[in-house]
Amino acid sequence: MADFIEVTRSELQTAPYSRVGIVIVTFPNSKQYSGTFSLVGRNDLLTATHVVFNPELGGLATKLEFYLGADYNKITGEFETRGYQFTVIPNANNVKYFNSAYQDSDDTTFSPKESQYDVALVGTDS
Repeated sequence: MADFIEVTRSELQTAPYSRVGIVIVTFPNSKQYSGTFSLVGRNDLLTATHVVFNPELGGLATKLEFYLGADYNKITGEFETRGYQFTVIPNANNVKYFNSAYQDSDDTTFSPKESQYDVALVGTDS
């Protein structure tokens, strides 16, 4: 069993915790999923391709809700604290990912060859 470090709410507002977070993603079929991301530049967010794009769910996500420094319980689907929140409407200009992430006919899993492309960059003006 992994050891967990307890982080206080005030620590969530400082580095490194304030530079990582939860993204709630809405796909064209209206289904929502959550993933993680990291702030890697002043306006650049790094996540996985499968978080922002999935052929089985209709393609590119229609909405990305980012929460930096958030305390999110994935089991309950509840936020203890939301941290800094902003929304991005994805398009070809502000989301870049590798089409190679989905090479074979099975879009539900990634093969070792595909997993190397499971990376996406999201730009924002927030």
